[in-house]
Amino acid sequence: MHDIFILKFPSAGMAEIAGYIDPANKYVGISNQYRTSTQRFTTAHELGHAVLHGSSVAMHRDRPLGGGVPFEGRDHKEKEADKFATYFLMPEKLVVAEFERRFLTTTFEVTDESAFLLISKGRNELKKICRKRLGLATLLAQCGRYGRNQFVPMEDLFNVSTEAMAIRLEQLVLLKG
Repeated sequence: MHDIFILKFPSAGMAEIAGYIDPANKYVGISNQYRTSTQRFTTAHELGHAVLHGSSVAMHRDRPLGGGVPFEGRDHKEKEADKFATYFLMPEKLVVAEFERRFLTTTFEVTDESAFLLISKGRNELKKICRKRLGLATLLAQCGRYGRNQFVPMEDLFNVSTEAMAIRLEQLVLLKG
């Protein structure tokens, strides 16, 4: 799909269609207007529709204009397809094993030592940078160094957006506090 389709939702504002599945015609379209990581998630989302909902009803994955969090009042089938994509692209066992390998713990806790290994500053500075748990999850998703160990950031390793990786780290309860 080369064009950007824009939908107006009565209470939610404007959105762009990132992907579309038409099971009756066996067609899936993915917009090329997004980063590769978003295209991969959208592809997995549409695969989720095919596996979970295999009906003849056309479905789409929309993205709020300007990015941000998907709309609260989304259809349950859209939420199911998102969950399928999350599990498909970021399987629990692989994410947990990679997290433990990088951060040397099963649950990351902000201490003076972990803050220093992460940002070379103390716990209070880390807490200023990451005011909420999602902020810490985002930092860990983007992190390419912990202490002297350097590695490919988890978002890049799993080839997903920073937001998707951070949310997955939270879902798996890999952060304490």
